Amino acid sequence: MVWEDKDITLMVMNNIDKRIVVLSAGGTAGHVFPAAALLKELETRGLEVKIITDSRGSNWADILNISTNFQIQASGFFGKGVFSKVVGLLKTLFGMFQTIFIIWRLKPALVVGFGGYASIPAILVASFRSIPTVIHEQNSVLGRANRFVAKRVDKIATSYQNVRFLEKTIENKVVFTGMPVRSLVEELRSTEYPVILDSSSLKILIFGGSQGANIFSRVLPQSLDRLDVRLRSRIEVIHQCRVEDTDTLVSNYRELGIKFEVSEFFSDLPEKIAQSNLVITRAGSSTLAEITIIGRPAVIVPYPFAVDDHQTTNAKEFESAGGGWLFSNTSFTPKLFSGLLKEVLFDPVILEKKAMSSKNMGQVGAVSRLADLSLGLISKSSPVESGVAK
Repeated sequence: MVWEDKDITLMVMNNIDKRIVVLSAGGTAGHVFPAAALLKELETRGLEVKIITDSRGSNWADILNISTNFQIQASGFFGKGVFSKVVGLLKTLFGMFQTIFIIWRLKPALVVGFGGYASIPAILVASFRSIPTVIHEQNSVLGRANRFVAKRVDKIATSYQNVRFLEKTIENKVVFTGMPVRSLVEELRSTEYPVILDSSSLKILIFGGSQGANIFSRVLPQSLDRLDVRLRSRIEVIHQCRVEDTDTLVSNYRELGIKFEVSEFFSDLPEKIAQSNLVITRAGSSTLAEITIIGRPAVIVPYPFAVDDHQTTNAKEFESAGGGWLFSNTSFTPKLFSGLLKEVLFDPVILEKKAMSSKNMGQVGAVSRLADLSLGLISKSSPVESGVAK
């Protein structure tokens, strides 16, 4: 797979700038965040963009301050019991009928899907109507929803050079664009890594993504408790946790006598990543993209119940590039993690080297490449080519 960068002429842009692009995304942050990044990019290029998602996706869109224009019914139907599978299929079928009306009403020039079951109807309806289609795969494993529609789309954009479950028959559709992130994240790439001096704090940022991570709330306080008071006094913790863990965490950190900030949500998470010396998190694709673009070392504990275990595959890519450490849910213990903390406190150069490796992984400009790919498909289906009407 190689970079693809389409040159869209000004005349073609003038021809399509009033057209509508539909983005369809499942309900997790990993699907909605890259869709939001592309939405902003396409809007800056003069296109009108609409989003189709489910109720969960609408909640994330509200947080990102973008409008989800259409909310449909959708549910998973792979790898479930018979009853759950039937319910999921019925919901998705209803979502198909909703989407048929939406696509008929909007008459979009292009549909871009970002995976998740809520993305399936729009891609299928568009392909039946011969509307150009793109899907973006965020992970190093082709997701089940994207697998379901892959043979029907025009292009498949990926965040990784190598993606599992991509059939050879569709390899000619694949374009490596990288993972789209918000412009704010790319702006933070210029932020220097905070040097750790003998007198300064080691700033640790912990967050668990949209699935939450109770294991962090259990292991972190116990790990810090294993350090002697002198080392512990040099640690500062910023911890995003589940709401039900908040009171216990606050109590534990107070007893340990460390500086801390605990919340169930941080609206300025990219800035907090930039301010940190070490990040502890899951291995969602959006998370890893933001960490690597900003360039921070991380301890990665993949969510063990992710579909097709794609988070472990993502995390292995990150670890092999030298950006940090990979722990499984079972190996992430107070004993092992406190040992790692002692090591980096005594030799902070380890973190600086990991930060550099992490930054080298960062894929700057992915959203622009995905936008170019998308607009290239619109121009091919346009009655105007190179500014000459046919």
